[in-house]
Amino acid sequence: MEAGILDERYYRYRKECGGLDMYQARPMKKLDNESNLLTRLVADLLLERQILKGVVAENL
Repeated sequence: MEAGILDERYYRYRKECGGLDMYQARPMKKLDNESNLLTRLVADLLLERQILKGVVAENL
């Protein structure tokens, strides 16, 4: 590539962002990162809930 970026990075960007301008793609990347964080938090809370249910069941 002329801009000094790898072809695979360019094509991945095109696939993910659909050819959006950089100023349009940055908020999408931020939202994607936030979504990943929230997904991990929910998974952690669900795991914690399962553990607590097990502890309560053992104590009954």
